[in-house]
Amino acid sequence: MTVATQLQSKVAALIDTYGDSINYYDQTGSTFNEEGDLTYAYASGSSAKAIPSTINKFNENETQGPMPNADITFLCSGAMPMDRGYKITHNSIDYEVEEVKPTRLQNVDIYNRATCNQIIT
Repeated sequence: MTVATQLQSKVAALIDTYGDSINYYDQTGSTFNEEGDLTYAYASGSSAKAIPSTINKFNENETQGPMPNADITFLCSGAMPMDRGYKITHNSIDYEVEEVKPTRLQNVDIYNRATCNQIIT
C-alpha cells in the first residue's frame, strides 16, 4: 500500500466518522417537459458520508451555518465517484454538483471537494 492510498484511507475514515449522510445520483440524461423546461434523469442513488460546508462566494472563505444563496460544498472520499451534474441529497434538500476539485497525491484522489447549488423545483 502506497503512502497515497494510506492517506486516502485515513481521510475516508475521518469523513465516515465526522461526515453527514448523503445520497448521490449520477445524471443519466435530460429531456424537455411540456412547458419547455429542461429536466434531468438520474440513476438510482447510493448512500455515503460527506462533510458539508457552506461557502462565501465573495471571498471563498469557508463558513459554518446556512447562507442565503444556498451554495454548499461537500468534502467526499476520493474513492467515491463524483462528477459535474451529479445530484446530492442532504437533509432532504437536493443539490446539483457544479464543480469537482480533486486533491491528488501520486495520481490517487485523496478527497474530492464538490461545489453545489440547490436545485429549485
